[in-house]
Amino acid sequence: MSSAPRTIFHVDMDAFFASVEIRDDPSLRGKPVLVGGVGRRGVVAAASYEARRFGCHSAQPMAVALRRCPDAVVLPSRSDAYQEASRQVFEQFERFSPVVEALSIDEAFLDMSGTERLHGMAPARTAAFERDAPAWTVEESGPPLDFAALFPGCSGVVLDIGFGGGEGLIGMAAAEPGVGILGVEVHTPGVARVVDAIVTEGWQHVRVSTSDVLDLLPRVPAGSLAGVRIWFPDPWLKQRQRHRRLVRPDVVTRLVDRLRPGGFVHVATDIADYASEAEGVLAGEGRLAGGVIPRPEWRPLTRFEQRGLEAGRTPVDLWFTRQDGAGA
Repeated sequence: MSSAPRTIFHVDMDAFFASVEIRDDPSLRGKPVLVGGVGRRGVVAAASYEARRFGCHSAQPMAVALRRCPDAVVLPSRSDAYQEASRQVFEQFERFSPVVEALSIDEAFLDMSGTERLHGMAPARTAAFERDAPAWTVEESGPPLDFAALFPGCSGVVLDIGFGGGEGLIGMAAAEPGVGILGVEVHTPGVARVVDAIVTEGWQHVRVSTSDVLDLLPRVPAGSLAGVRIWFPDPWLKQRQRHRRLVRPDVVTRLVDRLRPGGFVHVATDIADYASEAEGVLAGEGRLAGGVIPRPEWRPLTRFEQRGLEAGRTPVDLWFTRQDGAGA
C-alpha cells in the first residue's frame, strides 16, 4: 500500500443560500440579505457578507438579526433552487476529483491525492484522450450507422444519453459485455473516463459520441436500438428552463422511432416533478407501455445518485417498452 501523503480539500460554501439568492436576483448585490423564517420563531438560515457586518449569522433568531440590521432584505428559503445550485457545484467537483464526499448541501471533502496532473485535462491526459478517442468515437455527421459492424457479436445496442462522469455506463458495460453501448455526452472529462475504460478493459462493445444526441439521431437507423437509457438528466428546475428538459414529446417520438419492437426506454431521476412529467410524456407515446418500477438492483449507484439520497431525494425509475408491431 502506498505511503504517499494524501491531499484532502475541504470545501465549505459560506453564505451559500444567500449567494444563490443574489445570483438569481442581481439587484440584491451589495445589500444585507437574510434567508430564513420570518415568524416569531424564525431562524436565519444564511446571511450575506453585507449582513454579517451588522453581527447577523446563521442559526440566529431572525428577530435578533433584524434588530441588528433593520434594513436587511429577508427572503424565504427555496430548497429546490439551492439543491440545483449544489448539484451544479458538485458536478464541477467531480471534474477534479474521483472521490467527493458530501457533508451537506454546501460542504464537501475532495480527495485530491494523485490528481495533480489530471486537472483540466492536463497535457498527459489530453494526449492520451486525443490518441485513443478517435478509434472509439462516432461522429455527428455521416451515413446511417452500421451497428453490426460497430458492435460485432452484440445482441443489441443501447443508446446511453448524457452519461455524465461515466460511472453508470462503465458499470453496465462491465456487467453486460454482450450488449453494445453507444454513449452520448457533451462533457469531455466523462467521455475521457469512458475511453480510458474501453482501452484499459479491451472492450469492443462500447462507442462514444460528444455530439448533442438530437444532432446524432439522424445517423441512428429506425428500429435499430434495443434500448435507450436516460439516467439523471439535467432537471432544468427553473420554470423558464423546463422546455429544455430532454424527456419531452418531440424527443421521445424520435427515440421510439429508433427502437426495435420490445426495445426499452429507461429513465431515472430524483427530481419528483420531472419523474411525474416524464412518466406522462412516455405514457402519452402510443407505441410505449410501462410505468414506474422498483429501483433495479443492477443499476449502478453513482456518486450523483448517492448525493441525492443523502439530501433526502428519492430516485424514480421509469421503464417503458415499445410494443411489438407498433408502427414507426
